[in-house]
Order: sequence, then C-alpha cells, then structure tokens
Amino acid sequence: MTAGNNVIKITALTALKGKKIKAIIACLVLFFAVFIGGYTASLFGIFAGEILTYILNFSFLCFVYIPLFFGVLRYVWRILFGVDDNPISVFYYFSKKELYKKTLKYFALLLLRIVPLGVLVSLPAVFARIISLGKVFEYFEMPIPMWAANLSYAYIFLSTIAFVIIFLYSLKFYMAPVLLVADENMDAAEAFHMSTVISKKTSLEFLYLVFGFLGWILISFLVIPAIFVLPYFLTAYAVHVRFAVAEYNLHIKDSISDDTPTFVTGVE
Repeated sequence: MTAGNNVIKITALTALKGKKIKAIIACLVLFFAVFIGGYTASLFGIFAGEILTYILNFSFLCFVYIPLFFGVLRYVWRILFGVDDNPISVFYYFSKKELYKKTLKYFALLLLRIVPLGVLVSLPAVFARIISLGKVFEYFEMPIPMWAANLSYAYIFLSTIAFVIIFLYSLKFYMAPVLLVADENMDAAEAFHMSTVISKKTSLEFLYLVFGFLGWILISFLVIPAIFVLPYFLTAYAVHVRFAVAEYNLHIKDSISDDTPTFVTGVE
C-alpha cells in the first residue's frame, strides 16, 4: 500500500512551497492554449460548419494540448526534486522533434487502447438512442411505438455503464504520463506496459486520491479556481506515482525474481 492521501497532499504542498506562483504561471500557459484553441475552433465552425470545429479541436488536442500537458507535468515532476525551472520550460516538448513525436506517439497509443473498447461498450447506448428518437420507424414509415420513448432512460443508464467501464479500464494507464516524463529514455509503449504492471496494486489508491480532490474538482468547473487547483492536483498525482514506483521497486527487490523490470525515478 502506498502513502495515504494526507501524506501525499502534505508532500505536494511542501514541494510547492515557495514555487506555487511559478507553478500557476506554468499551468496558465496550458489554460490559455486551450482557451485560444477552443475559441479559434468555434470561430471557424461558425463559417465552415460544426464538423470543422470537431476537426480543429481534435487537432489542437493532439498537436498542442498534449505536448503542453507533458511540459507542465515535467515542470511539476522536477519540482519534487527541488528543481526550480522557468515556467517557459512547459514548451520543452516542442523543443526537439524526438520529444514532440514521443508525445504524439503516447496519444496515438492511448487512443488505440481505449477507442476500440469505447466503441464496443457504447454500441448498446447508441442503439437505444437511435430507437428512442424514432428515426428508424420513420424511415420504414412505421408508427412509433409508445415504448420507444422510454428507451431514453435506457440510453442514460447504458451510457453511464459504458463510461464507468471505459474509466476503470483506463486506470491501468494512469501512470504512463509521469513515467514518460521521469525517464526521457523510455518509449511510450514501454511506459504503458510499466503503468499496466505497477498500477495493478495502486489503481484503487489513485482513484481514492481523485475522490479526495472531488471538492476541488467541482469548484474547478467555475474555471478560475482551476488555475489554482491544477498545480496542486498534478503535484499530488506526481507524488503518488513516485511513491507507487518506489513501493514497486521495493517489492521487486524483496522478491526472488531477477527478471522483473524495475524503474528508477529522478530528473535528468
């Protein structure tokens, strides 16, 4: 079992002491990028249609937001080791083609792991939605049965079930971003593999940590508080992963197997 939520939060706040303003500035870069990207996509969508809005939003997510997120996460990770970077370092993953491609590969692999399952578990909800709208019956010029409208409740239920399944499945990959940031020599595929291995015993603890931030997350929907919450949450997230990796390495050290991979945390 890794450290409890209180220990993780205290460690995170201690690491941010004297560096909170810079951490907020670093996160603001990501916030402004998302705001500008979303506004730009909406603006183009007004003139060119909703499909272009979706295309632009996805493009910004893939080519701008994800590399910036890794830059912010790297900034926070280095704080844990006493490194006081300039907030401009959040553009680190734009500085070299190899680093930029690594973030793109991470996102591509994440989609390949989640999208197929997402499509599969969402099919019942999609079918329920289509039938509840009555379009199928209209197409075949059939009267819409009374029970079709009730399927809207089934749609909500099935959508919720699909979301829960996808979320729980995704938990096995939650450590991958930090592992990539912590070890620049690690490949994205290896980060996913290590996350899958280590998270088997820590996923529920991470979920518990997320619920521990539930109040802060709800407040963040007001947008402005999110600027102050994000550095705190990302630091706590990085602390949790650091503790989880340390526990994993200790477990391997005490085991009789010499073939199981280990992972070393730190900064380069």
